[in-house]
Amino acid sequence: MSAKKILKICGGIIVFLTLPTLLFFGYLYFKYDEDLPQGTPSKAADVVAQNMLDALDYEAYKKQIILNGHLVSVIILNGKKVKIL
Repeated sequence: MSAKKILKICGGIIVFLTLPTLLFFGYLYFKYDEDLPQGTPSKAADVVAQNMLDALDYEAYKKQIILNGHLVSVIILNGKKVKIL
């Protein structure tokens, strides 16, 4: 087989796979595209948000340091090594 024929086959395969995919996702985009919902700020929403932060212990989370390396992950909490993964 010549190089020209191989390139033609590879190009045909790429077009065969990408064109229908782009058309399909374009169709889905235009069919299901909607505006984002607009929220209204309220006291109840603030209470729920504060309860979520309390449940997560957000202050302790902000103090936590996570160091990620190629092979090792180290979690440091309040200046002490807690976990080496």
